[in-house]
Amino acid sequence: MAGKAAFARSKLPLWLGLVVVPVVGAIAWSIAVPRARGFEEAGVIVEGPYKFVAFFAVFAGAAVYIAARRLLDGPAVRSDEFALDFGGKPAPLLAELQERLARLGYRLRYASLDDAGAETGPASPGQPLVGTPLSITEASVRARQAGIVLRVAQPNPEHNGLGLIEVRDTAGTYDELGQYLLVALGELLPGLRFKRLASGMEAEEPAAIAAVLPERPFHLPRSS
Repeated sequence: MAGKAAFARSKLPLWLGLVVVPVVGAIAWSIAVPRARGFEEAGVIVEGPYKFVAFFAVFAGAAVYIAARRLLDGPAVRSDEFALDFGGKPAPLLAELQERLARLGYRLRYASLDDAGAETGPASPGQPLVGTPLSITEASVRARQAGIVLRVAQPNPEHNGLGLIEVRDTAGTYDELGQYLLVALGELLPGLRFKRLASGMEAEEPAAIAAVLPERPFHLPRSS
């Protein structure tokens, strides 16, 4: 059975919006159209009531869709991506990454992903960090669309290992987590270099950002 896509939007807001359009349209029709027909029987052609019905129905459906999506999925997210490049034949376990990030105060959930980006279940601490795509989410963040996807491929004899970090954030928590994640990966993957895909800058080592990060994440609640 196919798993749920990581950070997938809820389909309920769309269905609610589609249901509201005909319901509100029918109510508006029952109010406006009889008056219009009274004018038409007197020989006066009017279009205003019909336009009012269409506008009001579509407006109501759109408003319900937007409100439901914000309630169920949280605020809209912004995305950022980092390309990874490393050498050697690293064999770190997920537990080693978990330990490093947990020390910072994060309460993270790790889920394995298939090639299509669908969750296949919780990731095991004993599984290799390299080779299995992961979604990473923080317990204190309620935005459905926010999180991190980590993909790290095993290097072969002819090429370095490659990876990709996709950060989907709303209020800074995952942007910051992405920085700490890069530092942790730099300790686990030999010769790691990273590059922001949207930037024209050269690739750099995680040590470049490790020196400027605070000891504890700024965007985590102080009680965590």
